[in-house]
Amino acid sequence: MNFRLFKRLWFRNKAPFILPFLLFFSFFSCQDKSPILAIEGQFSNGVLVTNEGQFQAGNASVSFYNALNGAVQEKIFSSINNQPLGDILQSIHINEDKTYLVVNNSSKIEVVNSADFTSISTIEDLGSPRYIQIIDDSKAYVSDLYNGAISIVDLESGEKTGAIPIGGASEEMILIGRELFVTQPSLFDNYSNQLFVINTDSNEITDSITIGYNPSNIQLDKNNQLWVVCNGDRAVTDNLGGVYRINPNTKQVDLALPFKDKAMSFYPRLAMNAQKDQLYFLKLDIYNLPITATNLPTTPIIEAKGRDFYALGIHPNSGQIYVGDSGNFSQKGTVTIHDETGKELSSFKAGVGVNGFYFN
Repeated sequence: MNFRLFKRLWFRNKAPFILPFLLFFSFFSCQDKSPILAIEGQFSNGVLVTNEGQFQAGNASVSFYNALNGAVQEKIFSSINNQPLGDILQSIHINEDKTYLVVNNSSKIEVVNSADFTSISTIEDLGSPRYIQIIDDSKAYVSDLYNGAISIVDLESGEKTGAIPIGGASEEMILIGRELFVTQPSLFDNYSNQLFVINTDSNEITDSITIGYNPSNIQLDKNNQLWVVCNGDRAVTDNLGGVYRINPNTKQVDLALPFKDKAMSFYPRLAMNAQKDQLYFLKLDIYNLPITATNLPTTPIIEAKGRDFYALGIHPNSGQIYVGDSGNFSQKGTVTIHDETGKELSSFKAGVGVNGFYFN
């Protein structure tokens, strides 16, 4: 389930001679609805777009965008594997030859071959998974919306082997050495303002850091400083959100930049450029924030102008800014691509509920 839903619930095979043809077909037949054949390497260089779909409609999907020629392939998981992906695709994690698709409301993670998207396995019985963090070759953690704990998964067997109680929801995670930093968003009457620290050797929480209310997205800059965006709990506690910088060594907030007004996207986004010296965040519009800044920007670089911005990503090579409109979770979403100044360069249609971009 996505956080937007809370708002609604609360207040709402390979013959050699055909390969060239298949490659041509795959990349130049934009938006074609014919089945996609698995071709080694066809998804090794491009942009994966996560489309969470409409809640309980089971129409989550992954789109693939070829930035070289502008071709878009839709529903690549279901077409290649001849099965639906599931209900609410929350996030993707690319780990070399394997890609993990975290399907929130289907309580599972689909594991596919990164190069051709053929299915490898399914990790099941995960409650309400949000994000997966690979700890080492054999272990991963999976954050969860409802279970009040982070799942421990054996990557070799694909089984859940334990859990780390966290006393509420858990969201994005960043691994620094053997310590994992986890954001805890607010959920229903649990108004959280904590960033938790987990020792990945002992699988125990060792510390917590008080930041702004309703923390979600987290990034690491070139100076190994953590940045978190918080959405606040305006409806009940009247606490505004903001952007916070945390020193992972001292476990202290060394810069707090609270928002000055309540105008905020329901689910905030935070992204970092390849040089890791420039942050971008979504607060209705898109803003950029150098990591040397001591004040929040007041002028957006990309204005929503009535669009429902719900996804944000920065291409690691080009520096281009990818922004997704959710399509109101009832129709195809729109992705717009902008240069570093915010100027729109191109756009394309993706699936329902565009919520993220993953570059490979």
